[in-house]
Amino acid sequence: EAAEFSDAAPCRFEDLKVDATGAGLELTPDPYGFLIETVFETPGQKLNAGEVILEIDGVQLWGDLDEDRLSDAFGSRFADGARIRVAPADAVRGRPLWQPLTIPGPGLSLRCEAVSSSLCEDLKIMGKQCGVKAELEDGGAWLRGPPQNQRWAADELPRLMAFYFPEASIPFPSCQWRGDAEDSCIATPPMEETATGAKGSESAGFSELTSWEEALRGQWREDDDLFDEDLPVEPLEAPDDGPDVFEGEALPPDVVVTQPLRVLVLVGLPGSGKSTLASRLQKFGWVVINQDTLGDRKKCVAAANEALSSGKRIVVDRCNVTRLQRRVWLGVADENKASTACIWLDVPEEECGDRVLHRFG
Repeated sequence: EAAEFSDAAPCRFEDLKVDATGAGLELTPDPYGFLIETVFETPGQKLNAGEVILEIDGVQLWGDLDEDRLSDAFGSRFADGARIRVAPADAVRGRPLWQPLTIPGPGLSLRCEAVSSSLCEDLKIMGKQCGVKAELEDGGAWLRGPPQNQRWAADELPRLMAFYFPEASIPFPSCQWRGDAEDSCIATPPMEETATGAKGSESAGFSELTSWEEALRGQWREDDDLFDEDLPVEPLEAPDDGPDVFEGEALPPDVVVTQPLRVLVLVGLPGSGKSTLASRLQKFGWVVINQDTLGDRKKCVAAANEALSSGKRIVVDRCNVTRLQRRVWLGVADENKASTACIWLDVPEEECGDRVLHRFG
């Protein structure tokens, strides 16, 4: 593969050779895939020691995957004739990732200024969520951060671009590592194992996930308590969590909306993108009501009333998956003579789960 830019790492594609004895390679896991330690004489690979296998038959191996995931990914396509992408390991380590984008028609610079500005803002939010500095330049997206975070951002990027440009060609062309090495792009070394045998980074990530899960369960217990004295509305006579599957039916309101829209209730599973959307709205003056930050529902209601009483708009960043949860905010809006809207983030459960796990490493 010829480098499109003079500052790009020299990557190329080769056909993997596999015979009855195997591939004749000694490999070790690396943040950028499998590092080639030794190339044996047979079956005659066109590879060199010190190179790293970045992908095999389109399956990406780079991104600081754990050894099991890396082996599974490589093994899923391991066969004679498999197309592999390789590069000198030293040429990709610590360098920013550049992902070329395929947008039909006029370039981004020739598009509506509002679209370009909005995309850049959303790209920054996505980058912050993934732990990279993300910027648009040279007809592509620069992703600056450790390889694990670059991979996370590169996986999220097609979803963002498909939202703005449904006509865009996905998957994108192969990414490139460009420019000089930067400290921010160096892979974080694994923590030493603790006395229990668990690696420090994994232990910390598990601890954070456990704390988050317990806080979330606490919210649900609070929401399920229909006789909570702090509940700002009367409980429903027949609590109804709604259907198992929402069919997307929109019911027209029975009343004429005369009050300004000042309460926006977000609904969705953890990892569906509620906080990302809320942070975007915050830039336009909306006050974010987030229970993870404020602590409990009582404090959320108090913060909402304070913001609304001063004429501000609020966006409620909670799961809000039951009628009772949503009714709390309808009551708050009614007290403050404000109209309410609801946005349901319809994201598959599996995707939400993957995002939550990414969040905690």
